[in-house]
Amino acid sequence: MEHLDVLFASRYLDAYYSWVSGKKTTTSWQIAFETATENKSLVLQHLLIGMNAHINLDLGIAAANVMSGFALDDIHNDFNAINNILASMIDNVENCLTKVNPLMKLLDLNWYNFDEMLVQFSIDKARDGAWNFAKEISGKTGDDFNECINIRDQQIAELGKIIIHPIGFLLKTIVKLIRLFEKKNVVKVIEFLGE
Repeated sequence: MEHLDVLFASRYLDAYYSWVSGKKTTTSWQIAFETATENKSLVLQHLLIGMNAHINLDLGIAAANVMSGFALDDIHNDFNAINNILASMIDNVENCLTKVNPLMKLLDLNWYNFDEMLVQFSIDKARDGAWNFAKEISGKTGDDFNECINIRDQQIAELGKIIIHPIGFLLKTIVKLIRLFEKKNVVKVIEFLGE
């Protein structure tokens, strides 16, 4: 579990330092980092696009790498435990986001699910997708392994684009309205999210 945690965290750190130093990173992370520099998206969108790259791409790769030469199913419970921890934070993050902008409650209307906002992104779907991806690449090596990662990266990058540019008139309108009233001071936003 510790090894999986370290490999999982390292995927983000490696992507970040590659991007900062101008080196190539996965397209999924590149979109997330570029979006952060534009400062045109909601805090929620920034969180989701980072989670998109980290869970939908990195987690499966980390799981396959940590179990290289072993049966992947042996870590399925640990894999799910990581995601249960992430999922347990959703309500707290949602509450913090309403401190950043009380209009965020518009995204929690009874006829919308929080998880379905911005392209039905959810921890459960991400976890299941990451596990299936880990199974797909487990046992592959060399060019086959890299090709699978490249294909997955492009799929996850497309999902990231939809997170940043939501589909549907109502959702686009709500996002624009919320953005008008969202706190722009990054330090304050981080303080709210850290509570």
